[in-house]
Amino acid sequence: MYRITVKTTGKYNNVHVGSVYCLTKKDAREMVKIYFKYECDFIVEKFIRVSGTIFCWSDYEVEDSIFPDDYWEE
Repeated sequence: MYRITVKTTGKYNNVHVGSVYCLTKKDAREMVKIYFKYECDFIVEKFIRVSGTIFCWSDYEVEDSIFPDDYWEE
């Protein structure tokens, strides 16, 4: 699961600030593509298992590993 936290409303002020939760990597990529298009400031975090039944949100290099540089080229 991924959490995308949007910090700014984008260049046209038409994006709502807050968090969006995506169950799959594909869905997260599509949302990030939209936020990138509208020049929003955002953070992508992944829900990871730490140990046993302990889970947390991790933003450590999530954007680099999930959304490589060549992903944005069309």
